[in-house]
Amino acid sequence: GLHKLEWPPDMQPSAMFSRWAAASIGPAHVAAASARRCSTRLGKAAAARSVALQGAVPAGAAEPKVHDHVFSGLSPDGILSSWRKAQGLKPEDHVAALFYLGRAVRGRGAGDDLKHWETHDTWQSKLHGDPTFGLLLSACGEAVPTLVPRRVARVLLGLGDTHEDFPFCHQELPRSHVAAVLSVADAACAELLKCWTSPGSLDALRHDDRDLAFTLFALSRLGIFNEEVFACASNLLAAKLTAPVSEGVGKALPVEALRQWMLACNGVNFPLEVHRGAITEYPLSEWQRESHGRLHQLAGALAFLRNPDPLLSRVVEEI
Repeated sequence: GLHKLEWPPDMQPSAMFSRWAAASIGPAHVAAASARRCSTRLGKAAAARSVALQGAVPAGAAEPKVHDHVFSGLSPDGILSSWRKAQGLKPEDHVAALFYLGRAVRGRGAGDDLKHWETHDTWQSKLHGDPTFGLLLSACGEAVPTLVPRRVARVLLGLGDTHEDFPFCHQELPRSHVAAVLSVADAACAELLKCWTSPGSLDALRHDDRDLAFTLFALSRLGIFNEEVFACASNLLAAKLTAPVSEGVGKALPVEALRQWMLACNGVNFPLEVHRGAITEYPLSEWQRESHGRLHQLAGALAFLRNPDPLLSRVVEEI
């Protein structure tokens, strides 16, 4: 719909929009000066959507920095162009550009017809030959040591989504590009291992299951196997499965994380037999309402275990 924004003559609209963006999409890509004060209200009326903004910006307040830039919703060319022209980007902004670029060009979950996959193949091929994309990969690699685990996992997700055919086409890619991909992946793995194995970090409850499962899922899609990463993340995910409720876990590991964990390990032939007991006792209440296709995925992932029952039998019965 069309929205009309009004503000007093002495208020900087750019600063006001920065605060609105922060409230709307979260602080991941938007930083606002602490001197600014602004509140937002997003509501849905009976027949129309409305957006209300209030705020005040002191005279002389600085213009929003360029790292306020948001890459969501842009085309692949638009993301690369905006990233190339931007100045003063923070490390997490490089990650945001790569992450949203991956979402824009990935084939996974975006369509199934022949036309879709032709478009996907064209975009991925074009991307791998784009010098700006090479610079973005280098910037992400340099940013990795400064990032929190969530953003490191996003680096790997972006890498996997922009290189979905990497296991099959890497021999046809320029050696410099392959080296850049492997370098970023290695840096991300090293940083995550440092986080997962540091003193006090062996407590599984301190780690978000998405940072663990998405990391393995992305590495598997790339065809990159780091045994230490898969072993460490698997130990932490299995510990989440068995952690008692009294320790702060209100429910079992989400079924999406369980499914991605097993699919990723199956993809690189990493055995999960040591965690079979925790996996096969996964509670019915956590997966019973999954879609038909997701249940098939779960059953296929479980089939890699030597003895996947009782969980596999229950999933097949539900199907």
